[in-house]
Amino acid sequence: MKLGMIGAGRTAAVMGGFFRRKGFTLLGYASRKLASAQENARITDSEAWADASALARACDVVFLSMADDAIPENAKRLAQSGCTGKLCGMFSGALGSADLVPLREAGNTVFSLHPPYSFPDKRMNPAALDSVTFTLEGAGADMDKLRQTLRAAGITYQEIRPADKPRYHAAACAGANYLVSLVKLMEELLAGTDISPALFQPMARAALDNAFAHGPHAALTGPIARGDAGTLRRQMAAISEGTAKDIYAALGRYTADWALTDKQIKDNVKEALKP
Repeated sequence: MKLGMIGAGRTAAVMGGFFRRKGFTLLGYASRKLASAQENARITDSEAWADASALARACDVVFLSMADDAIPENAKRLAQSGCTGKLCGMFSGALGSADLVPLREAGNTVFSLHPPYSFPDKRMNPAALDSVTFTLEGAGADMDKLRQTLRAAGITYQEIRPADKPRYHAAACAGANYLVSLVKLMEELLAGTDISPALFQPMARAALDNAFAHGPHAALTGPIARGDAGTLRRQMAAISEGTAKDIYAALGRYTADWALTDKQIKDNVKEALKP
């Protein structure tokens, strides 16, 4: 199938390469900034298009790959350009097919195919996505055709309900963005020492792997799991006042709430974690 991307950010670049690996014919990219389309075209050995509607007309599948807030207006513009009979998708984890309603009303099948993954660089190896389970939500006459196409290409997906997308996306943010924020929190807690957060990388990877493999309760270690309120008080006394201390304390109290069953131990731990 012929595929095109309207938008030329990091996700579009990597996903273009991914679809090529899966046997799609990537016609190329159109973008508000032609230079961005040209860059993605070079990365994926495809073409840069100056006219987004012309690219859409040439494709079987067209993706709107841009900031979520810009997608509804671009969907409306594409529908008004005469785009019809296509599979029109986006990579948004937050928006649903209802946000593409102008394209649906113009006779297209609309969908969201979200990759729960992190895209730090346009030139990352798209093979990293081979093990990812995408989420799919959509509406239109050709949804079965889309499902068959994805399966034939070896793209693993799970269908989700539109009403679940806000919670799904919140969980995705917690699993990607907020884990990154935790590394930043580690940097702030170590400020003034000669210790690098990289020292804890093997431990952090093991903890995350264990949490997914065995569940959070089995994976949790450290002073909260042991109920060591004295250790926590010493930590709190050593941490400088500020946002990092508040976040550390809040995460600790949240952890105590779900991890500890003995009320007295839980109360002692939460008392020790008062900012």
